[in-house]
Amino acid sequence: MKIDKIVWGTDGSKDSMHALRLAEILSAKFKSRILGISVIPEYYTVVNAFPPAEKAKFHDWVEHNLITRNKESMEKIKRELSRKEIKFDYEIIKGIPSKSITKFAENENADLIVLGRGRLPEQTILGGTALKVLRTSRIPVLTVRDDKLKYTINKILVPIALSHGLSKNFGYAMDLSREFCSMVDILNVVEVGYHHYPLELAELLKGFAHRELQGIVGKSRITDNLDMHTVTAVNGWRGIVDFAIRKKSDLIVMSSYGEGKFKKEFIGSVSEKVIQESRCPVITMTP
Repeated sequence: MKIDKIVWGTDGSKDSMHALRLAEILSAKFKSRILGISVIPEYYTVVNAFPPAEKAKFHDWVEHNLITRNKESMEKIKRELSRKEIKFDYEIIKGIPSKSITKFAENENADLIVLGRGRLPEQTILGGTALKVLRTSRIPVLTVRDDKLKYTINKILVPIALSHGLSKNFGYAMDLSREFCSMVDILNVVEVGYHHYPLELAELLKGFAHRELQGIVGKSRITDNLDMHTVTAVNGWRGIVDFAIRKKSDLIVMSSYGEGKFKKEFIGSVSEKVIQESRCPVITMTP
């Protein structure tokens, strides 16, 4: 695995600054170049309805305030990272943030996109820009939020669905593990819903699933720094999030499985909920 270019999208929030700190850790390990992008939203529909004088006033304010302020912030970051011998360049553009970030990363042949999660007005944890990038990007996306973030990667959690077997997230996590000397927890969640199975039946389901998991992971012939776990939970995302909290995971690496005719525009519901609820950073990638 190589991570030569990391695209860091920023909106100036605390979440995005925490995302930059994690990008630094990866950059220091992989000798990556970090490319920052700040997108000034273009309010085409509204601004185009302004009278000429007001339209000019609005564009002047954006140019002399938002863009100037962002340039000063980016230059300060560039100086700080230069002292740490981390290569950093940036772009400040106008456009639709999610589309601009995704297109920029693709044009730069980036290996990873790093974003703060942000928040939607209705107070969900996953912000609109991050969610849209996650739904459309074919490049792995690392999402971070300000929640007592630990700047270490000692424990990596890899959720695996038995029906899909080993996917790219497994190899990706193992490569990270080798670089950071991390322990990897492979997890399968047996979803039992609210059926209140007797303990004996629940354990039977769990035991069968664990044997299946051992068979799947065993084919990789990887045994070092790896543990396998099977748990029962009401649903998949809750099992993953609870396990990550209990094991104090530093990072979750998972595949997204969108379903249905709009598969290309949606990440899987389990992935989306894990990203929303997880206390630790999450890397999401297409299978």
